[in-house]
Amino acid sequence: MINIISIIPVLITLIIAFIKKNVFIALILGVFTAALILTINTGDLLLGFDSIANVFSSDSTSKTIIFILLASAIMTVINKSGGVEGFIKYFTEDKKIVRGKISAQLVSFIIGLMIFVDGTSSIVVTAMVGKPFFKKYNISNEKLALISNTTGSGIAWLIPFGGACAFLTAILATTLSGMNVEANAFSIVVSSVRYQFYTITLLIIILISIVSKTEVKRSSLEKEKKFKYGTVIKNSDKIKAKNMIIPLLFLISSIMVILFATGNGDITKGDSASAVFSGGILTLIATAIFYAISGICDFNTYIDWCFEGMKNLFEISVILVLAFAFSDLMGQLNVAQFLASFANYLPSNFMIAGIFILSIIIGYTTGSSSASVILLIPIIIPVVYQMQLPIEFVLGAIVSGGVFGDQNSPISDSPILTASMTNISVIRHVRTQLPYTLTAASIALLGFIIIGFI
Repeated sequence: MINIISIIPVLITLIIAFIKKNVFIALILGVFTAALILTINTGDLLLGFDSIANVFSSDSTSKTIIFILLASAIMTVINKSGGVEGFIKYFTEDKKIVRGKISAQLVSFIIGLMIFVDGTSSIVVTAMVGKPFFKKYNISNEKLALISNTTGSGIAWLIPFGGACAFLTAILATTLSGMNVEANAFSIVVSSVRYQFYTITLLIIILISIVSKTEVKRSSLEKEKKFKYGTVIKNSDKIKAKNMIIPLLFLISSIMVILFATGNGDITKGDSASAVFSGGILTLIATAIFYAISGICDFNTYIDWCFEGMKNLFEISVILVLAFAFSDLMGQLNVAQFLASFANYLPSNFMIAGIFILSIIIGYTTGSSSASVILLIPIIIPVVYQMQLPIEFVLGAIVSGGVFGDQNSPISDSPILTASMTNISVIRHVRTQLPYTLTAASIALLGFIIIGFI
């Protein structure tokens, strides 16, 4: 099914999300509207319910959802153990490494850039490390969400040896092979990185906003909150930075080791869903043993802390399930293919700029930057190759548009995860980052227009 009716569920979902400011209701209506359209053709009255249940038939999506609960549990036990309090005091009072708003934000920004292998773990760790510093120096959660989502969504596409670029290389190689074109796909991907105008521009804008102390407006509810530690242990001698540092280092290192093992020595080919899922479980087990040995808490108390943390993000986990179900239904409705079909109508001089906009629309409506890459490369590359347009330009436009669409879509897993880790609503996160992302997108569009005429 490839026609204009396919985009009706997308329009309904996005409109309801922004009007009602409730992503849960929007996704529920979107799922069942899409299911209704498909039911007319298939006769399957239970398609909407089945789409939700089928989310758990996917290994990767199930592990991602469970990891969110595990990550919340990890953050909760770290906080209650005095790890957050000790961590802040160590870096602000003892070592004086973090002295104010600029250094507090730079810590999160740098960590987000360093964890380039997996976007999910990048967002989670960046938010975990940054949250206590942001509270300490009264920086809005909205700014933390902006930094976490920007680095987590974009950096993987900029690192040639990251998982996203390996994925991009594989799709391009298959496309070129089908065209009987002999070319080194990896070299083309490496060359295309410099043309990811949106991602590069946005990272620069965020860095400038950090250095210039530009704030992202916080919600009125957050203004009423005062900074306080979540420590519950009574013995002040047990409140140490290592209570936070050791679990986080264990989490990061275990993810990397599992990526290395599942990728047969190549972390870019590792199973990222299994890595974050298994890493989360191992971290909780290791932390429980560490806290017990250190005399911080017994196992029963630790388990209570874990369940308390999981309950905090249960609602977000349900929303994420609906987002995955909606994405699957959009695939069945061939929404991305319908939008990609307009590529042949783009004028030659505006081809690259048009591809960028088309990629934005696909990424936004499907909630996935990968969808733009998967759909547009096989369709667009043969066209631009015949037009003798540099493939590097086109790849940069496709990835740039996909990242913008993914980062700003309220039905995308990246904003949902980011919002949950920074304690703000998805719609709030999307709206507050728009001035930054739209500015970067406008500059990128101008860049693609210019190279289209060169």
